[in-house]
Amino acid sequence: AKMDEDPLLDDEEEQEEAEWSAAPPRRGPHAKKKERHFYYSPQEHHLLEDLPEGWSLEAVPRGSGTKHVDYYWISPVDLDTGRQKRLRSMNEVRAYMNPQNIAMERSKRVDYEKEQVRKVLESLLSKVERRCAKFFAPKKPTGPRQ
Repeated sequence: AKMDEDPLLDDEEEQEEAEWSAAPPRRGPHAKKKERHFYYSPQEHHLLEDLPEGWSLEAVPRGSGTKHVDYYWISPVDLDTGRQKRLRSMNEVRAYMNPQNIAMERSKRVDYEKEQVRKVLESLLSKVERRCAKFFAPKKPTGPRQ
């Protein structure tokens, strides 16, 4: 008999099952996921110290086997779009906070939206033209004119 066997377990199968259930937790894809943490003020995390109120910080642990954490800065809600921006570095935060860059981002978005509307309208117009072509096609002469 093994030294670590439990005398209360009758047969070898029960003993094997007990050893299996006492195994250390798995690593890899079945390991318990580490949780994300959110910080909302400079008192909670020093990386928010130089930012205006409304910014938050998301700490995302990497996979098992490492203690490294990735940080993402989350902008306040944009009043025009109702959206927030998730940025990967302080350099991205500084660029985002530059008013010229914000205006440029908005103009890019507006240009993109206008282009999408233009494409939809052109598509609809071409469908209408194709379907109505038979009604507006010039009539062929049927005989000699006098």
